Amino acid sequence: RTVRPAVRYESLAGDLDEEVAGVSYVLYDNVADKLFKFGIVAVGGTFDHFHNGHKKLLSVATMVTENELVVGVTGTEMLKGKKLAELIEDGQARMGHVK
Repeated sequence: RTVRPAVRYESLAGDLDEEVAGVSYVLYDNVADKLFKFGIVAVGGTFDHFHNGHKKLLSVATMVTENELVVGVTGTEMLKGKKLAELIEDGQARMGHVK
């Protein structure tokens, strides 16, 4: 079975559509068109104090998923040894962020 990266790397030299203040930008109607698709995608994390990095992770995971996205949220038992574990939100709150 071959594992392929989700993002394709392509030369964008011919795709530069706009220049603003000397900086060229590539404009895409749908960035998902540049991504490989996978039938089932799995991501995981603690998802504590939900922030933009979490949103980006889940958004990209959604864009590359064709059939099923599995999101794992780290259980409380696994977090007991983590530094500042007492500041981590409870599992129900963290799962609520992901939903």
